[in-house]
Amino acid sequence: MKQTLTLTCGILTVALMTGTVGADIVETSFQQGASPAVGYNSGVCLIGSGNSAHSTNLNNKELYVGWAGANYGEARIVFEFDLNEISGRTVTDVELVLSSPSKTGTDASITVDLLALSEDFDETTVTWNSLTPDGGSLAGDLLSSESFVAYSGWQPSGGRPITFASSANFVAAANAALAAGDKTLRFIARTTGVEDGSPFVWFYHDEDTATEWRPKLIVTSTPEPATMGLLGLGFAGMAALRRRRRRA
Repeated sequence: MKQTLTLTCGILTVALMTGTVGADIVETSFQQGASPAVGYNSGVCLIGSGNSAHSTNLNNKELYVGWAGANYGEARIVFEFDLNEISGRTVTDVELVLSSPSKTGTDASITVDLLALSEDFDETTVTWNSLTPDGGSLAGDLLSSESFVAYSGWQPSGGRPITFASSANFVAAANAALAAGDKTLRFIARTTGVEDGSPFVWFYHDEDTATEWRPKLIVTSTPEPATMGLLGLGFAGMAALRRRRRRA
């Protein structure tokens, strides 16, 4: 019994030394060129239905959602974020932050939806027509939706952050991605009712010179249940050892 308790306490001691206890809830940012490491790469790309865009890869172009003129047509954004940094953990909260500098035309309200995307893609080759169906499937779960005014003209200091809030579907999609082979979360941004002349919003892309304006996924996670159970066992072992010493 003494050896077992000693081993259990030893496990707990290791957990304490490695920061597992007291740091169970961890917030991790995924942003190209910045976090979780300078070398991190996300996959974010504009796709458009326009005659000059539907079969053209628009990687490293500014990101639009809505009607972006005749050249781009209906514009959407596809995203993929590699979550390997938090492998072995359980996601409890996830949100996306995009920086919006401006919009062409008069101020207008717009609603942008994030939908789960199951199809893999390569940001250096993806086009509107390369996805199935064209423009990407809109049958995925709604992960988040934000309504806001897309301002005309430039906004100071890179504009304003638009935060797509966490939801049960967003969390479930992130956990499903962690359970998959490549641990990559994919989704698509779009707006409804797009037609010639309808509003669009402009976001900075993931190669922008200002790193802080690039798309950022913020994920909160905790250890998987098995890890928490091990810590609970460690605490129980310490309590039992204290009781044993009192009786000795």
